[in-house]
Amino acid sequence: MRAGSWEFPYPVLDLGIRCNKCNKCIEWCVGSARLARRALRLGRIVAITTPGNTASQAVLKKIGLKAAGVVRLPGKDEDSAYFVSEG
Repeated sequence: MRAGSWEFPYPVLDLGIRCNKCNKCIEWCVGSARLARRALRLGRIVAITTPGNTASQAVLKKIGLKAAGVVRLPGKDEDSAYFVSEG
């Protein structure tokens, strides 16, 4: 994955999660990741957030995702921080 592209060689399920400083956010993310892996049998989970959103980045790290660089989504003027699971 290089900055400037948003192309994957496999199917992608996009799930947007918005939380406003609540403890339920981590539970929701853990549950979503579990659903993706077990029920949907997805091998890899990716996430994006704004580079300055340290709270969201902390949640993504807490559920086991690792920072993997930056990407620019089509039609956007700014980069997004890109995170990926170990699978």
